[in-house]
Amino acid sequence: MSYNAKNHFEQGGERFVVGGELAFEEGAGVTGFPSDAAFFILDLTGVDFMTMTASGIDITSLFPVEVFRRALAGEKPVLMKNIVVDTSRISLITNFTDGESIVTATCGLPNEDGSMHTVLSVTLCLVDNSVFIRADANERLAALINEPENEEPDQPGVIDPETI
Repeated sequence: MSYNAKNHFEQGGERFVVGGELAFEEGAGVTGFPSDAAFFILDLTGVDFMTMTASGIDITSLFPVEVFRRALAGEKPVLMKNIVVDTSRISLITNFTDGESIVTATCGLPNEDGSMHTVLSVTLCLVDNSVFIRADANERLAALINEPENEEPDQPGVIDPETI
C-alpha cells in the first residue's frame, strides 16, 4: 500500500508543494515572500498628507521612474501605504492612469459615525524625469485637522515644475 502526501517536497527538496492545509502557529512568520506580487509598493511611512498638498514631493528615490512607467502603462496598481492623516494612517491603491504622466488613487475619509467626511486624492506624476507625489482633499479635511485652507487651490493632479 502506498500513500501520496498532499504536502511534500519535489525536485530533490528544492520545491515544496502544498496540496493540503498549511497552518501557521502563533508567532510564525514568512520571509522572502513576494509581497509586492500584485502591486507596486510605495511605503510612505512618516509622510504627512498635508505636506503633499502644497507643491508636491519628489519621491524618485522611493519610487524610481522605471517602476512609475510600468504603473503608468497599467502593468499593476500602486499600493501607497502608511500615509499619515492627522492621527490616522491610510493606504491607497491607484485606480486611474492617463497612460502618459499621471497615476491617481482616491479614498473617502469617514466621520466617527461612518458617514463620508471628505475625499482624499493622491497623485503620482512624472515631471522632468522625476516622480512627484501630490495630495488633494476637499475643504473639510483642512477643517478636520485645523489647518488653514488654501486660498486658491491648484488644479488637482497638475504640478508646475517651477513651484517645486
